[in-house]
Amino acid sequence: MSNYPYASMRDSFDLSAYFVVGPQDCKGRPITDVIDDALRGGASFIQLRVKDADAKDLTDMARDIAQIIEDNNKSDSVAFVIDDRVDVVWQARSKGIKVDGVHIGQTDMEPREARALLGEDAIVGLSAETESLVKLINELPDGCIDYIGAAPLHVSVTKPEASVGGNDGSGRTLDEEQINTICSASGFPVVVGGGVTANDMEMLAHSKAAGWFVVSAIAGADDPEAATRNMVARWKAVRGDTKHGYAPRVKAQKTAEINTDNTADGASGEKKFTNAKEAKAASKLAKQQRVDIAARDSKQRDKAHIRKTTPVHFENEFGSYDLQVPYTEIKLSDTPGVGPNAPFKDYNTEGPKCDPKEGLAPLRLDWILDRGDVEEYEGRRRNLEDDGKRAIKRGKASKEWRGRQHKPMKAKDHPVTQMWYARHNIITPEMRYVIYQQLETQPRTREGNFWHKKIYPNQVWLDGLYMAQPFYMQYELAFHNRRACSDSFHQFQVVHNVMRCERNGLYYHAYDASRKQFWCDPVTGLSSNFWLRAEGWFAMALIDTWELMPASMSAEKDGLREMFVELVDAMLPYQDAETGMWHQVINLPNIAPNYLEESGSAIFANAIMKGCRLGVLDESYYALGRRAFDGICTTCLHVRGGELALDNICLVAGLGNAAHREGTFEYYMREPVVSDDAKGVAPLVLAYIETMRHDKLAGTCDPMSPAGCCSVEDLFDGYTPGINAQKDGAVA
Repeated sequence: MSNYPYASMRDSFDLSAYFVVGPQDCKGRPITDVIDDALRGGASFIQLRVKDADAKDLTDMARDIAQIIEDNNKSDSVAFVIDDRVDVVWQARSKGIKVDGVHIGQTDMEPREARALLGEDAIVGLSAETESLVKLINELPDGCIDYIGAAPLHVSVTKPEASVGGNDGSGRTLDEEQINTICSASGFPVVVGGGVTANDMEMLAHSKAAGWFVVSAIAGADDPEAATRNMVARWKAVRGDTKHGYAPRVKAQKTAEINTDNTADGASGEKKFTNAKEAKAASKLAKQQRVDIAARDSKQRDKAHIRKTTPVHFENEFGSYDLQVPYTEIKLSDTPGVGPNAPFKDYNTEGPKCDPKEGLAPLRLDWILDRGDVEEYEGRRRNLEDDGKRAIKRGKASKEWRGRQHKPMKAKDHPVTQMWYARHNIITPEMRYVIYQQLETQPRTREGNFWHKKIYPNQVWLDGLYMAQPFYMQYELAFHNRRACSDSFHQFQVVHNVMRCERNGLYYHAYDASRKQFWCDPVTGLSSNFWLRAEGWFAMALIDTWELMPASMSAEKDGLREMFVELVDAMLPYQDAETGMWHQVINLPNIAPNYLEESGSAIFANAIMKGCRLGVLDESYYALGRRAFDGICTTCLHVRGGELALDNICLVAGLGNAAHREGTFEYYMREPVVSDDAKGVAPLVLAYIETMRHDKLAGTCDPMSPAGCCSVEDLFDGYTPGINAQKDGAVA
């Protein structure tokens, strides 16, 4: 039973309110609903009895019942056994389903064989009817069975054929004297049943019986919960909370030694649980540890997972919010030859713990309602398909949730989508949290820079500066009172100090802080070439972040200005004399099959002209950016099929993850060249906007305007196209 994580209940089961039930007893109601009601009423022991089901169906039914017991928080106090089917019990336990044992009859498997098959941890119950039979049962070896079920008290609906001596015409086949005789003769606790009703509780409670078992009085009741509660109350009115003793058995010495601390550990040393939720939580954590270690290189990781929460605070025109967001902090061991690693923070998708009677706390509800753009409505009723194939098969849905009811919501006046909010310049608290969460949990290099992606450990790519830093700066200014603005500047400094080539002033495409990637120099950690589009993205990151920086960060702004001017000056010697564009690999323009690449050239055209508009570059630079824009329009922009087409766009040129992405000159040449890709179209649009802005300010004509003069208005009202920058004066 290596897959069975639960501790034995042989010394903790309670026979006082023993409920025997199968689907045939429930008057068409789902058996799980009836058991749920019985548990709420106080049932202390559950036996599943189904005579004609196959092993698969019984196992599925057992899984559902075990879950109902767990949902009622009674997996550590209510034992669950299956009638007759030792094979099903073995199968369920091997699958990790909390089935505590089996109840067998005189014509079923021999008790010794059942014990041998199920092991020492399982509960084994046995039916008996007469004093002489009990004496025979007592001859079984110690530890073979755990309790006896004596019957019938009355001729029952479920076993009308059963009858023993002593029937006095009252409808009773066992009386108190006979029950006491059986109990006295038995070395095992005895539970009595067969046609039991609430009116029998007082007599049974005064007898030596350990408890009563019942079928119809609960399963056939209109209100099983109330019926159970009534019978339990009448029993306890006499017996109180006293429990029966347990069957004698010899415990192995090794078991006693292992369990000296009452940890309920098995002989293997694995922790065993009585509580199902604890067992599942431990199993889930162990699985997550294995996944995490496998995913993130076990050689560099400890198995230390610490569950924590971090406060997230939001303030906007709708109010202020504080939310405890769960995450897992994973301790990392030192990287050989590199140094220590900070703990890895992984967002905990399990969410906060919840009240089983109420459900999850509606943590986002205030956010949603404060927007004022949704309303509640009556949703449709459930159908069987909602509960899956098992519900369809049994013809009944599971019981309705009894905790907090959540009505569905719908939009009022407009779509409730991120796209709609973005188009209307609305950033919701949820959007802010989800977006920023990626930066807060993003791993960093030893120098403090974000990894390019989590799948590229210890790597910094020029591309990533544009992906993260303008947003990072703007978010900190808007929502965090400039908390991490200096961190953003620091990441630019690291790139400048580590990735810039002193010979030509250009920046290498990527850097590996661990010096392990096949594409990097083992000494410097740098890739071997200067890729145009990455260089352009870095230039746009510099100018866009500079624009966002407040005046109070004057030293940092001067630092970014210097980096930007340096880079533009370094690019100019490689600008093509005829077209004004730049080549795919910047510094090797004359080596075939290098080519003039559109997307990177458009990015630099935009960055240079924007730098002039913002005063970062001298106005004389504008002509150089405009020449690149005009060259693209002449060289790469064509009419095909009556529509504009934009050519010479490198589709993608990343590094790593595959042996052929080695960053050589040949690699950048063999990457696909395509038309009309957004990475080429978008920067050309931005560059065109810069030309229109410049012409408007200069009062000159726009030859592409139908009116023959500059017709563009300030469409962005002081915003920087593409990054939604702060309005002038909004950030001091």
